Amino acid sequence: MRDVPATAVRPIIERLCERHGQERVARMLGVPQRRLWDIRNGPPQKTVSFRTADRIVTRGPGPDAWHTDPTLSVIYVAATATDASARQPGAAD
Repeated sequence: MRDVPATAVRPIIERLCERHGQERVARMLGVPQRRLWDIRNGPPQKTVSFRTADRIVTRGPGPDAWHTDPTLSVIYVAATATDASARQPGAAD
């Protein structure tokens, strides 16, 4: 799967941290606090794996956000389309 720009999930993490605190959010997402801090404060070109982004989105605003948020929708389509074409027999290289 493709990497996702950290800037796409930062607002979700920020809202969660404001509401619950960084330590609780890290536990909720199943990531170390240091990694969560790195995602929140890293450079603009920072990326996260789709798996991590999916965990953030689904445990934050919910899985519907992948389809209702315009930015996340584009990322989701790109990530899943790449995966789907790789799994299809006879898919073009």
